[in-house]
Amino acid sequence: MLPPEKVKLLYFHSSQASLKFCRSPQSPTQPQGWSYKKIIVQLLPFFHNTCKNIFNTTQNKEYKVRKTIKKIDANKLTALVCSGGADDRNFLYKTSSFLRHSKLKKINVVVGSAVKKNNAIFKLKSNKIDKYLNLTSLKKLIDKSDIIICTGGTIMFEAIASGKKPFVFQNYLHQKYAMNYFDKRGLIINCKNPTLKNIKGLRDTLNNLLLNNHITINLKQKRVIDGYGLDRCIKILKNYII
Repeated sequence: MLPPEKVKLLYFHSSQASLKFCRSPQSPTQPQGWSYKKIIVQLLPFFHNTCKNIFNTTQNKEYKVRKTIKKIDANKLTALVCSGGADDRNFLYKTSSFLRHSKLKKINVVVGSAVKKNNAIFKLKSNKIDKYLNLTSLKKLIDKSDIIICTGGTIMFEAIASGKKPFVFQNYLHQKYAMNYFDKRGLIINCKNPTLKNIKGLRDTLNNLLLNNHITINLKQKRVIDGYGLDRCIKILKNYII
């Protein structure tokens, strides 16, 4: 157990519903006359409900239900391309521009809310490409797409939670740790860095898969990420502070 002065406790401001940290007994964010533990215990129901409202939305609940994965028609393959909320390194454009010349029938490109308006993806035109902005349910589009091509961020976890084996590119250095973890367990196809050479290699790989009618990208019914992570975290916090 860490000494009290080393522990950073958090609580919610009851009127602003904002998360704050108590760094010391003199912290101005601490309500007068309340001990640290009393703060946490008093606001625990609020903490629990707020977390539920933020994280356990309808979208998150979708990942708790594993649907039967549809059979793949090798002649009508669709792919989803997603870089997450932002796309500072033009992953969407570089990947989609190569894949439009592949034998894929449809490419679903998810444009995150933080993608800048001058991003090259907005100028890319192709009958194969459908762009999705302000998407309400990424899970539904993942289920609809046969192949997932993404970066090693949250979207990679969402694909795995949906029972898909994604083709993953390392867009940032920190992503390599989670990518290596899943790669060793055969849960992703690690495409390394999104260089033009590697993206072209992905296009050629997909074309070969189509030619050979040999698609083995889904994880079937293996349950790796079940969608209950937040519930476990809340339980741990409850057990610790009550």
